[in-house]
Amino acid sequence: MKTNKTTGMLAMAAAMLFAGQVLAESKVTSLEDLEGWWRFDDPELAWGCEDQDNQYRVAIGRWEYDAEISGLRFGVGSEKKIGFYDSRCLLQEEKFNGKELIYNSECYTEEGDFSGKTIIKPISRNVISLKQPDGVDLVLLRCPE
Repeated sequence: MKTNKTTGMLAMAAAMLFAGQVLAESKVTSLEDLEGWWRFDDPELAWGCEDQDNQYRVAIGRWEYDAEISGLRFGVGSEKKIGFYDSRCLLQEEKFNGKELIYNSECYTEEGDFSGKTIIKPISRNVISLKQPDGVDLVLLRCPE
């Protein structure tokens, strides 16, 4: 009987340790924690991180185009933004409520401009839910650096 109780306690301790690691991994509190390339959560677009035309990946954070590397350099510039192939949203007034990053945003697209709340909900450091002011709701996966 002692063996079952010991095994159960060890299993519980292991589960608690694992839960703590998952919680620590998902500790995202600002946009800087998310800066970089992200791809759409679609198995048919798993190659999205490799897309040099940026139709199937999304830039998040602060960045500027760098001609020397012929691409974006993340972590520079003052504007916080989300960039898609043919649109972008400028993010202002960051608020973190313990679960989500919430911004007032101004978005510019080929179809027209709009503004409102952008909400980023970290699921883990490598998976986020993104809700834009126009009602588009996406799940994005972090691209490897």
